[in-house]
Amino acid sequence: MKDRPRVRPPSSWWQTPDAGTLFARVSQGLSPPERLQVLAALASGECSVTVLADLLQRSQPTVSIHLAILRALGLVQVRPHGNLRFYQLVAEDRAVIAIRELVMALARGAPGTADR
Repeated sequence: MKDRPRVRPPSSWWQTPDAGTLFARVSQGLSPPERLQVLAALASGECSVTVLADLLQRSQPTVSIHLAILRALGLVQVRPHGNLRFYQLVAEDRAVIAIRELVMALARGAPGTADR
């Protein structure tokens, strides 16, 4: 029997403390499923809590709790405008980029969507 060559990742970046933090933020951002829905909605652009609550068919307090957690994780930022607060994904954050790519990949495989 011939020995198979070992398959190695292209680099060991995933072994660094920064990678561990990145993985933790991504996993916390994706759990529970409602939080993933909030992130998916924000992947399309900025939204207020009211719009998010309507889109997700959840109460505003429930959506606000998820947004507060996502803000604490550094995945979402808020822009005040009068009495309203508009939320958006943090544009250049590595965890957000990973989540956005995951959301887009999931959307491509969702029922009722064309392959892109």
